[in-house]
Amino acid sequence: MGLVGGTGYVTVYSDDGNKTDTIKIVVESMVKGITISESNFFIDNGLNEYQLEATLISAKSGVEPIENGITWKSSNTSVATVSSKGLIKAKKDGIVSITATSEDGEYSKSALVTVNYNGGLVIEPQSIKIDEHLDTIQSGETIMIGYKISPLDTTDKDVTVKIYGGDSKTSKRDGYYEFTCYDEGRYTVIFTTDNKLSDSTTFEVKSNLKGIEIETETLERDPESQRFVLYHGQTGQLDHIFEKAKLTSKILVDDVDWDSSDSKLLSVNDDGEFTAKKLGDVTIRVEAKDSNHIDTIPVEIQDMAEEMFLPTYAEIGLNMAYRPTPVFTAKDDLLYGFDTVLETDYKIELIETRVPLEYIQTEISFEEERIETIDNLLKTDDYPKGSEAANELKEEKLESVNRKRDLTTFESSSKKEPSW
Repeated sequence: MGLVGGTGYVTVYSDDGNKTDTIKIVVESMVKGITISESNFFIDNGLNEYQLEATLISAKSGVEPIENGITWKSSNTSVATVSSKGLIKAKKDGIVSITATSEDGEYSKSALVTVNYNGGLVIEPQSIKIDEHLDTIQSGETIMIGYKISPLDTTDKDVTVKIYGGDSKTSKRDGYYEFTCYDEGRYTVIFTTDNKLSDSTTFEVKSNLKGIEIETETLERDPESQRFVLYHGQTGQLDHIFEKAKLTSKILVDDVDWDSSDSKLLSVNDDGEFTAKKLGDVTIRVEAKDSNHIDTIPVEIQDMAEEMFLPTYAEIGLNMAYRPTPVFTAKDDLLYGFDTVLETDYKIELIETRVPLEYIQTEISFEEERIETIDNLLKTDDYPKGSEAANELKEEKLESVNRKRDLTTFESSSKKEPSW
């Protein structure tokens, strides 16, 4: 709902753009007057601000007064100014008229304000200058920055302070400010007085991290290659040590990146947890995030088994399964968990298979007797030619014939000297 009354016209058009109709609208103002909280008052005894209130009077009974749509004006801004909300700020001794006006300009009320500091003036700042300070601090440290406002007898010494450049904390003290800065980089600080005078300064925040080192006290080192030794299948946790540039400040970098030069040989995650997958040489690298500090260590992944024993031969029956079990002599049973890595630590290759000659000859005799027995049964009336029973016997005979042939082949190879 508008505050300003008046007459307006609304024209309606058809879709093809032809004019169709025009109507006249008369808007009646909802305002019939304005009131102001004070009409005549003094600003003295050291005060320099006063809040004046104005209220629009509604033209319609029962409707709450409308409190927006008011403009404020001072007749002499050198004596006192007034904000858009009616806040009066005294500047010097004198008399000034402060006027509140409705939006349509039809109604207004004024207050006569006398500023009297017993002859004293409201002295505004003429300049502000930031004091000298440190050019560089470490991350996490606090820098103190002071300032001076001229002239010294300025009555308004309030300032607004803003800092740019990164994460920081600001604390106000008497005559100076403290800034605790956490991010690396260049920071800018701006001091501004109430009458918009300003000065700025910059300083550098450097990381308190001087270096980073991979913890190697728990790692074994090869005396010849000078590489650190991990063992095939070994898992563990890598740790890092931060070296501070300044002992009095904190290390704010708490994240690091771990990496392996060959993840097929050794994998390492973001927490420094590693797994040695294959034998070979690899480099482990750690880097502090948000800085240029890096450390690397050379690593050799070795086999933990010192010796392996396997039975030289084994006697098994035909169609029997056999899995030889190697026996290891480990360098350090406590360090190396063989139960979890044996499947990848060795492979078994079948070199030669031999069957004892006596066993083969016995099996051949058995199959010959079986073939003869089947031939005799097929000649009896119990197994008529072409019957289902006769056909089943013939299949059994064929199995014995094939088995005898295979056994005869084994017999020939078993007569040779073994290669092992």
